[in-house]
Amino acid sequence: VAKSETSASIESLIGGWATNAESCTAPGPSVTLTASRLETMEQSCEISDVIDGGQGSVTMGLSCGASDGGVDAQLVKLSPTATGIDMTVVGGDSGPQSLVRCP
Repeated sequence: VAKSETSASIESLIGGWATNAESCTAPGPSVTLTASRLETMEQSCEISDVIDGGQGSVTMGLSCGASDGGVDAQLVKLSPTATGIDMTVVGGDSGPQSLVRCP
């Protein structure tokens, strides 16, 4: 996917996100999304692909640094909600994580 397509697909989601407004300030947003990266407290990932899921949702292919020095590939789905977004690791063990936008 060309960077311009990636940017257009996730443009409205770019910014800082956290599980609640209080988490936005200390030590900072739990999740930061740019046009090319998804950063969490646990890992830093490059966005390799973005698939528009319709109705504002996207699925992103990520390449994340692994603890052994390798690279882990992940799929993450972002879906809009009334209060923010739900972030789900496709094929992961846990359900969606609800996030609110940080100011």
